Amino acid sequence: MSLFKSEIDHALFFDDEDICINLDRFKNGRKFNICFILGYAASGKTTLSFELAKKYKAELLNLDVIMYPQDSDWLVKYCKDNYKTFYEFIRKNPKYLKFIDSYQSEFEEGENPITPKKKQLIIERRNWRIKILDFCISKSHKMILEGVDLYPIFTVHPELCEYPIIIKGTSKLKAMFRYIKRDLESNKTPDNILDLIEWFGQQSTNLNNFRIDMRVFMKK
Repeated sequence: MSLFKSEIDHALFFDDEDICINLDRFKNGRKFNICFILGYAASGKTTLSFELAKKYKAELLNLDVIMYPQDSDWLVKYCKDNYKTFYEFIRKNPKYLKFIDSYQSEFEEGENPITPKKKQLIIERRNWRIKILDFCISKSHKMILEGVDLYPIFTVHPELCEYPIIIKGTSKLKAMFRYIKRDLESNKTPDNILDLIEWFGQQSTNLNNFRIDMRVFMKK
């Protein structure tokens, strides 16, 4: 099987094989100390991350946790208990907690209508995402960094394509089913199905664009 099967949309009904790039570089872990895991929400990223973190004695970090927390108080406690590097980041960047509170308050009723304030906060979130990653890169220990929102980081820092990367091949429908099932088991109210389809559609576009970008990058 070729590294990238095609430039068409990510698998809809049936799983593809996971795509592994530069994983051998993670064994040494000095220059390339971060392994990135991308894929749909509920595609199995966390399960794989646990396995790799144990195998390589690496810190497991879920970017979605720090980008989409319940609130700032929950974030501080959760990171203190589970994510050493993220906890260090928020301690050194207290403005991030103020941003989280502002974001949660502004988007409490949903994204629409899009106001100038919401647009500003969306841009701020993108900037914070880059700052969080830059902070992780500055560390020397091994990390497994997983998340739905990882793709845009590579457009800002294309040199990260040299790092170990795994793209989960879980199909879109299977991931959506898992996502809904997980919410139901957690007694959470499932997202509106149309909003969920739109969100997964955006994830699919990002993953497909990333595979194309990686193909171009590896030809250089």
